[in-house]
Amino acid sequence: MSEAESTPLEEKLTAPVRAAIDESAYGSWRSIATEDAVSLSFGFPDPDLFPQSGLAESVDAVLAEEGDEALQYGAGEYREELRSYLVEQERERGIDFDTHDLLVTNGATHAIDTVCRAFLDPGDTIIVEAPTFMGILGVFRNFGVDIVSVPVDEDGMIVEQLAAKLRHRRERGAEPPTFAYTIPDFHNPTGTTLSRERRERLLELAEEYDFGVLEDGAYSDLWLDAEAPPPLATMTDSERVIRVGSFAKTLAPGVRMGWLTAPKRIQEATETVAAGGTNTFTESFVGHYCESGQLDDNLPAIREAYRAKRDHMLDELRRTCPLR
Repeated sequence: MSEAESTPLEEKLTAPVRAAIDESAYGSWRSIATEDAVSLSFGFPDPDLFPQSGLAESVDAVLAEEGDEALQYGAGEYREELRSYLVEQERERGIDFDTHDLLVTNGATHAIDTVCRAFLDPGDTIIVEAPTFMGILGVFRNFGVDIVSVPVDEDGMIVEQLAAKLRHRRERGAEPPTFAYTIPDFHNPTGTTLSRERRERLLELAEEYDFGVLEDGAYSDLWLDAEAPPPLATMTDSERVIRVGSFAKTLAPGVRMGWLTAPKRIQEATETVAAGGTNTFTESFVGHYCESGQLDDNLPAIREAYRAKRDHMLDELRRTCPLR
């Protein structure tokens, strides 16, 4: 049977999967043409920044101190160290843990998929930035939703264009969107940051039109010149924001660790549908690594490394592609 021919089970696939089965989230264009080229088509972090020795020490420490417990269902105390570290980190950003709670996930995409499982029905509408992180579009399409895009300029999503779209939808009797998905800090792929004024306006629209905001903070710690404005989740008391974070860019993508913070009842709902749970052993050694202070100690060096790379790229662009 050739690859183009159908298998007996193919017709039983869901409609969104049948529509997407021959498509790649990234496409063949992401391949690098030459060995010394640096691809800018996807967000792979610099492997020279991966803390291999520190992670190896944490793995050894967890196995030495917790042994079989670390490898068993539920794991040991170091797993809880990770959650404690993340709660404190989010609290420092302004999250109120009297009203919110945190769920550790297998990366940011798992967190977002879990939110989708909790909220989305086929035919629902999701607002996204144009452009946005290409990998997440496939996740949304898996749920059979309509995706409405809003353009981005140097200050992030053009929120007044979103307002116009929302007014038009209301005038024609359409249901409000379920979520607006945004990467407000150092946006992928544009690098823009949503201004404080637009953050406030987005939250006003969420209240006025009754939708949630899914805030992807995967890049929030990677500021190069100045920190971003406060997270959306800290700028409102309406409890409409779910904030997602990730270790992919600050630690290593291969650890597959992320998290979400949400109002308590929403966190409970997402935990209910987070099938299979997380890799508890990875939680344990990442927890050990973070609680040892190594991640916080490394962040300034990570920022400096990426700042130097950015400056070098801009210098080369000015040298080889001058504006006329």
